[in-house]
Amino acid sequence: MEIELLCPVLAPPVECRSIDGIGGGRGVFATADIPAGAIVLFEEPALQVPQNDARSGETWHVAVARRLLKASRDPQGAELAASHRLLSVWHPQSLAELPSELLQQAKASLLGSWAAQLAAETQ
Repeated sequence: MEIELLCPVLAPPVECRSIDGIGGGRGVFATADIPAGAIVLFEEPALQVPQNDARSGETWHVAVARRLLKASRDPQGAELAASHRLLSVWHPQSLAELPSELLQQAKASLLGSWAAQLAAETQ
């Protein structure tokens, strides 16, 4: 799946760039001294749940899921459905959705820690 990764609106002196390593990612880096109180970046939320849309006793996570599910069935909810595709990259629903390299590294790390724990318990 290919998606456009958006960088929030940045105010100099910062830049947004990729970070190498397990899982990769992006980060915001200062390119010069930043005075105290300066606005460094601001961004629009990927998804909003209006106060009047929340239900009594409902957590924010449930409200978001309900809103996304409703949008996926609504032809007028294309923008909200696009937000769902963007959010699914950060919150996969199954291990098969993860990049294979990341999944292999996670499995190796987990298996290594289990083997070490098992060895310690059997001594």
